[in-house]
Amino acid sequence: MKNDGIKFIRRLFDSDKCPICGAYNCYKFLGFYSRSVFDEKGTFFKDLLVARFKCFQKGSDIIVQHKTFSLLPYQLIPYCKYSIPFIFKILKMKHIDDKSVMDIQVILSETENSNSYIDLAQSSIYRFHNVIEDAITKLLAVAYYTEFNINLFKTDIDIMIEFITFALAFVCIKLSFVIRGPCALGYDFFLTGGGYIKNSHFLFGIPSQFRI
Repeated sequence: MKNDGIKFIRRLFDSDKCPICGAYNCYKFLGFYSRSVFDEKGTFFKDLLVARFKCFQKGSDIIVQHKTFSLLPYQLIPYCKYSIPFIFKILKMKHIDDKSVMDIQVILSETENSNSYIDLAQSSIYRFHNVIEDAITKLLAVAYYTEFNINLFKTDIDIMIEFITFALAFVCIKLSFVIRGPCALGYDFFLTGGGYIKNSHFLFGIPSQFRI
């Protein structure tokens, strides 16, 4: 099990460096915890496994408590059961395809996973809006992407539509394999901001894994 854990960690990090303090051979694989998730197709996973680790602070000059952290797949947002592609799917239907909330609920109910959408209320869509509005604020603050340049005279809805279109078409080329869409944008933003070592902020949500 120990060797399997080490192999798993190296596949995640592609490095022996600890993602929290930057020291070599510092972090320890603790195991997994489960959380519920809706994927981009709306399929509900009750027990998706997420890896947990402990950082022993070998790379820190300050004596602090050991830190435990988890690493979410890049499709997920901390503290949210809906995946990033699912959120964009719903907001695209609402703002680009001009569907009402009732229309969206009908469309979702007609899929093979109809029982998965019962709790997708208006309040959920408002939360999706908040996630995307926060992401837009972060992008404008750091100005990493010149392709996403907002005209101050545009309405909030126009900005939302422009961002959704930009994110859906985004391609991350900083890896040995290609990632496309909003997940690619979130991952690219994370890499551009310094990655794990510099504790860069997430584009979508907050980095829950950096908790004591």
